[in-house]
Amino acid sequence: KAATMKTHRQGAFVSAAQAAQACGGAIDPSAPGHLQSGSIYGEYDAMLNQTALSRNANKFIKVQLIRVSAGVYLHKRWGRVGEAGQQQQIGPMDSDQAEKEFKKYFRTKTKNDWDDRDNFEAVDGKYTLIEMETDANQAAEQSKSASTASAAAGLKKKNIKPCELDSAVKDFVELIFDEDMFKSAMKQLDIDPARLPLGALSKNQVQKGRDALVDIQNAIRNGSSRHVINNLSGDFYTLIPHAFGRRVPPPLDTEDKLNKKFEMLN
Repeated sequence: KAATMKTHRQGAFVSAAQAAQACGGAIDPSAPGHLQSGSIYGEYDAMLNQTALSRNANKFIKVQLIRVSAGVYLHKRWGRVGEAGQQQQIGPMDSDQAEKEFKKYFRTKTKNDWDDRDNFEAVDGKYTLIEMETDANQAAEQSKSASTASAAAGLKKKNIKPCELDSAVKDFVELIFDEDMFKSAMKQLDIDPARLPLGALSKNQVQKGRDALVDIQNAIRNGSSRHVINNLSGDFYTLIPHAFGRRVPPPLDTEDKLNKKFEMLN
């Protein structure tokens, strides 16, 4: 049976619960229903990301081979970080054809060979391979910790006396300061309460993010040009995906901004 190809858009993929499910080795929660009962074929599962401030690029690709009873499907989802984007499925195919399609696509998007991904070298203008957390329990815990840390970063609790307001006034105040409004305000400050727009990252990936921050820190202290700082900031956002909506990702051009990112990764 000849492979078929389907492409469609879908709703947002932004909640912490969904992000926690997006650990490496798990079927993309956004994949069509007929693939959800399948399994990842081999190790053919990759998350790719690319951020460049000069082009206002902040985009991802999720690509997997999913085996179901009918054969193997190549599942791809792509778009701007923080959005569901579009997706496409090609299949069903036999395993040999599916492997070839996956490797060809990976090579096209990264200029790297899948079979040599342990020696992955980032190429300017291409996508970078992101190492995801493969343990579902660790991914869920990371998502929970990220949400808690983000809330703590924006709202430090103090000892507060019991409310003595009239009940109607009290209800109005609670409405003003409800959790959804808090989360919205935090996101405007680039502090995402979920902070895992593409799913949970491996410890090794987080360390790569710290190393990228050190590079930016050295560049700032050495008086490097804005062009250099912008490029290094893009490298960090590539390694540690951030959701900025449609805005240009902000450069990490001060020690204060860097310190906030160091805290975020700790």
